[in-house]
Amino acid sequence: MARNLAASLLVIVWSAPLAATNDASAPVPSDSAHTTAAERLALLQPACGSSAQENGCSSCPPGTDFPNDQLSLKGVIYGHFLDAHSDDAAAGFFGCESHASGFGGVLLLSRQNSAWKLVSVRPASIVDDCKKLQGRDGHDVLICFGQDQHQGIGSSFLYLLDFERPWNQEEGLDIFLMVTNSAEACVPISSPQEGLVSETIERVLFSEPGRIVVEARLGSISSARFKAVASHCRAGDATPYPLGLRLATVARTYAFSFDGRRVAPLLGNPPLVRNETIAPETHALLPGLYTAPDGSFTIPVPYTFTIIRNPRSSPSSVCNASALVCLVDADAKIPAAIEISRIEAGSETACLRPEHLPGRSSHFVPGDYGYSGQLTGGPGRYEFWTGASDDYQVDQSVNRVWHGRTCYQVAANIAHKENAVANDDQIGQDLVRVAVEFRFR
Repeated sequence: MARNLAASLLVIVWSAPLAATNDASAPVPSDSAHTTAAERLALLQPACGSSAQENGCSSCPPGTDFPNDQLSLKGVIYGHFLDAHSDDAAAGFFGCESHASGFGGVLLLSRQNSAWKLVSVRPASIVDDCKKLQGRDGHDVLICFGQDQHQGIGSSFLYLLDFERPWNQEEGLDIFLMVTNSAEACVPISSPQEGLVSETIERVLFSEPGRIVVEARLGSISSARFKAVASHCRAGDATPYPLGLRLATVARTYAFSFDGRRVAPLLGNPPLVRNETIAPETHALLPGLYTAPDGSFTIPVPYTFTIIRNPRSSPSSVCNASALVCLVDADAKIPAAIEISRIEAGSETACLRPEHLPGRSSHFVPGDYGYSGQLTGGPGRYEFWTGASDDYQVDQSVNRVWHGRTCYQVAANIAHKENAVANDDQIGQDLVRVAVEFRFR
């Protein structure tokens, strides 16, 4: 399958809709602004008229694909987009556009006589995760991150957005780097390389003027090697997202120049076909086996985790805090102490839909814990607790799993040093990932 996204782009941004981006997982350090309700309303009224509300519009601007749809404001970036001295705003939105038009776009507005005037409505560019750079004549351009998905195969990409250049539907976005993930869908691709690929854009750096550095992780296996391990794929078999097949990945760094008008790859980059990365061949990460400390049962555990039989020998503080068996994810990003126990339950329903999940395990880090929240759905149920020890914040997720006509409870304890409100969302994602990846079938 070729990765051709010239005009069919689903652009998904990472930051929260109405605040400046501070999400550590966002690849691009976004210049999205904090905005008040009054500021947002003032920006939306020129585009939506009386249907404008503080967070969106109940109808869409003229010229969009679905004028009777609703518009949701995603983020605002202020700058000099029309020329070096203009006072402008780029307001990204979701809705109103078809998949071919990116499921959203951006309102370009300019301030004239103290009032905002709508200049254009441009599809496909939802400008949440974007960094401002200065163009050759002093006006601002944007380097943005976006994503698309087609038939389960995801693509992530970086593109240049220059409002001085008119939008061309057939040419699409000015993409200068694209990666693909077909492993989550368990679908091999045929172009620009053959096989199953797992590729992510990890970080985009702007440390030097005129230079953009992109850190990525890439891995692949051939279609022949995929057939041998295809039974481990679980596309669509997990909530909140499919697990697919995890592949080992290696770090790759790409460097680009920006001369004020265009972005171009520098010499010495890893292989590219046009703007698309080529993943080196690595290997599939297959499940391991977890044996209970008393030897009473053995079950498979997610292939993204390494079992540490002697937790106190681990350099991870959460592992040596008194977990019976510790698992650390392959990238060492989520130090999670895992305890798995068998639960008496006569049916899948009784296992997965209990009236109440028991509280935290006594085997984990001591501290004062309080009930934090609950995420329902899928054939499992999740409960979160949070607390603090002397050195770090500790969060715990408890999940039930029905496997081989037996009910198991998976308790995951994750430690986060210097925890702050800013990374609460990431902590929650980590907890869900740890629990979900035990949803073996």
